[in-house]
Amino acid sequence: MQEQEFENEEFQVVARQFRLNHKPFTYKINVNSDKANDVVVRVFLGPKYDEQGHEIPLNENRVNFVELDKFKYTLQAGKNVIERNSQQGETVKDRTTFRALYKHVMAAYNGQEKFHLDMSEAHNGFPNRFVLPKGKQGGQVFQFYVYISPYAPATQVYGSTFDEAISAGVGSGSRYIDVLPFGFPFDRQIKDEHTFFVPNSYVEDVVIIHKTESELNTAHYHH
Repeated sequence: MQEQEFENEEFQVVARQFRLNHKPFTYKINVNSDKANDVVVRVFLGPKYDEQGHEIPLNENRVNFVELDKFKYTLQAGKNVIERNSQQGETVKDRTTFRALYKHVMAAYNGQEKFHLDMSEAHNGFPNRFVLPKGKQGGQVFQFYVYISPYAPATQVYGSTFDEAISAGVGSGSRYIDVLPFGFPFDRQIKDEHTFFVPNSYVEDVVIIHKTESELNTAHYHH
């Protein structure tokens, strides 16, 4: 082929990449409080069994728990129902693809549309589509762990020691929400499981079912 054969010839090369994702989900936390007070709620998800089907000892398993959500909440005296959804945690959505961005830029350049700069897209962060593990097609058991602690304000205001536009603040010295360390209470050795599960914590088994794209499309078609 000669170089001139490519002149004035436009073509596109498209590659497809499968990505793990999940359906939107909601969970509720029922709390009984003896008084009204501000608290911080931490929500974790971790495996229960190893590859041999044996339950993993908690102290060994603590490094496998991932913090799904962490937020400040005002409890009222008596019964409280806290409801959260999968979009409310500290995660980020997928960025606009270069192909889509180029299309919008060129359309704006040619006067076909007005270019809108989306400042909500994060430069860094944990992808929301990775919030849940893959699970298994027949279902895989995980543990949903909730820990509620009294609100203790951070000594440094979040974002005061770094630029949020270019950094997530890792290593900056700023704490997020309160003074407790990252990963608490799984950040330390668990010597006694009986003393670890205090009244202000709760653990529940959940099942995560993985479905392929073809299975989802088939189910949607039949509905």
